[in-house]
Amino acid sequence: MIFEKEVRKLKLLTEKLDIQGDVTEDEADWIYMFRTVFLMTSVKGGARAGLSDAVCKILEDNFVGPYSYVSGSYNPILEAFLDWYCAINRHICAGKAGNCISTVPYLSNISIDSPMEKNIRDTIRDIISNLPDRYRRFTYIEDEEVSDVWPLIRRERTLSCDTYCRWYSDIMQQLVLSRYGLLNRLSEDKNNIGDNNTKDVNYLISMAGRVKNGHDVTEDEADDIYLVLKFAQALYVNWKIDCSYYNNPCKENQRIKKKGIDALMKSLANWYKTVYEAVRSGRTGNFTYTLPMNPKYNVGRAKTYIKKALEILPPDYTTLLFTKKKDYIKETPIDCYAFENNSNGTTVRSYRYGGVRRIGIDLDKYIKIPDPENSSDWWEKAVLYNSYQHSCLNKDMKCPALVAKLEYLRRRGILPAGTFITPDSCFVAFDEKDYERYKHVLEIPDREIESLAPESRSWIKEDTFLAMERTIDIVKELAFIKKNRDEYLKEDEWIEIDR
Repeated sequence: MIFEKEVRKLKLLTEKLDIQGDVTEDEADWIYMFRTVFLMTSVKGGARAGLSDAVCKILEDNFVGPYSYVSGSYNPILEAFLDWYCAINRHICAGKAGNCISTVPYLSNISIDSPMEKNIRDTIRDIISNLPDRYRRFTYIEDEEVSDVWPLIRRERTLSCDTYCRWYSDIMQQLVLSRYGLLNRLSEDKNNIGDNNTKDVNYLISMAGRVKNGHDVTEDEADDIYLVLKFAQALYVNWKIDCSYYNNPCKENQRIKKKGIDALMKSLANWYKTVYEAVRSGRTGNFTYTLPMNPKYNVGRAKTYIKKALEILPPDYTTLLFTKKKDYIKETPIDCYAFENNSNGTTVRSYRYGGVRRIGIDLDKYIKIPDPENSSDWWEKAVLYNSYQHSCLNKDMKCPALVAKLEYLRRRGILPAGTFITPDSCFVAFDEKDYERYKHVLEIPDREIESLAPESRSWIKEDTFLAMERTIDIVKELAFIKKNRDEYLKEDEWIEIDR
């Protein structure tokens, strides 16, 4: 389950186009941004061929989707985009126009290796070929036309890197547009073209002003702000691709694009500074949903404020590995993924604060046991799924106490609910009823078990499993003693009450 919330919105906008004949300008911009971000999130495999190693590294750092969900997850999203562009094509063939045209982008080098994606790109080509001449003027407007058109461009009605002029020497010769339909947004008055900020920058300024005044944003607005963040990262990747592909004469293009990206990143830094200041004053709200938790993300100066805000807020989980399938999960927003894993359980990966709770997972219903060495991962792979890769022995050549506890419980029919991971720590989670039933096992101090555990003769598999078996025997003995002692103390309390 990926981009579920965004796909639902895209489907609703497709219905609106079919029924009402168009969408609003802001809705068209949202679709364009979503398409841009989705392509970046989904590029992998053959689609990455030809990209430089540096660009691939940036993609891996900023768009983690390809590394967190299974094949086939793209299909519902691709189908929704195909329906959208087919609706535009019908719209154009019927002689209509409107804001929907501005969702038709330049066909970039970033794509998905998928038959359905090929259908989308073919449909976009059909749309372009069916557009009236006044809408097909695209990508480059040359020479004398530029001086007439450029003063009419209203930046507050375009997104970052949507439009820019390319200069040769002292003469402006070329107007470059990122998508079709933008010429519809020209001002009728050269002296009334508004401020110099693009629409996404102004949106961030507006939202920051609201939070500074003590108000909150809605969940949808928080998602829109997060989409702007991912859009800025997508523009950055596109710029890096331009830098690696273009020849020297196009350095001016690169400089102008970078200037637009820097302006958007500056506005994001201002937004996250506002979020940090609100959190520092003790406030919480939907604005915290805009905080990314991936330390590898390229977010410019905003990283300092994001880090400070996350240090103040209660820790949140980036990965939940459930042993059972979770069918109740709500629609996932951008940068929060849920999918069925190879063990028929559910994996949730959230790269934004609050994403796990937003999809309906009640973290308070689980008892969480610290697993600083992530030894539960070894136990799960080596014991549950018979995938032994290395030894789990600690520096003293002993089996970790947690591994012995988990295996002891498994043999009694009890499995943990899952593994919960934060950026800095790992926990094994148990359902409360299972924990209460076997807390006499789980509450045995690890150091007590490991002080009695034997050392393994070597790191090889046979010796590792033998050390584990002997440590399980120690867990069994200590659990028996603790259970009897707890029951005795409980009975003794009733004796004292009777007295």
